Amino acid sequence: MSLLIDQIADLTELRDRDALDVALVRMLSSVLPARGHQLTIYRPVGDESDLRWLHALRFTSGASLPVVTAPPVPVDSLPKVTEMAALYEAIQSGKPVTSTGGACVTVRHHREAAAVTATRLGTG
Repeated sequence: MSLLIDQIADLTELRDRDALDVALVRMLSSVLPARGHQLTIYRPVGDESDLRWLHALRFTSGASLPVVTAPPVPVDSLPKVTEMAALYEAIQSGKPVTSTGGACVTVRHHREAAAVTATRLGTG
């Protein structure tokens, strides 16, 4: 448990969004089973009246590094926040949301928010 507390303390020192995302998925991955899960970070971007989900980072259990997945695409080509119900509910409520095959939590830093999903992967 003290390792988890140390990792949380390390997170509070980070200011760079990408470094914070990487540290967050590594910390969450350390408390999940060693195999069979994927963590994904989505960020709401765009105008307040037309928010879209940016798929920012993905980490699959067993991988050595997270994959930054935010491509340089037009914002209006990204999915609307309302199109991904569990993520939208988590952002709106600020509470964890479970859905088929996984769960979603919201992480907030000042006025920015991100949705982090944990998905069980098929055994194949």
